[in-house]
Amino acid sequence: MLDFETTGPTMINAQKFMAFFEDKVGYLYCSDIQEKVIFGRNMDPGASEENMMAFAEAKGFEKCGLAPGYGARLAAEFIINDMS
Repeated sequence: MLDFETTGPTMINAQKFMAFFEDKVGYLYCSDIQEKVIFGRNMDPGASEENMMAFAEAKGFEKCGLAPGYGARLAAEFIINDMS
């Protein structure tokens, strides 16, 4: 991990991907993505039983896979673009 020749380029690419993801999605953090992209409000299911019920009723467990799935697609696009 202290070998910058090996880890340096990886960290740089990771930071570039994070910026790419944020540019496409608008946010990096799950709570922001939930509130501003998926549900229109913060639905932290761990905050209370009421939040958990609202989260389940809004199909939160099903919808939480949307952002990681989209992130995987963006990662593939990022890698392909980086190779060209």
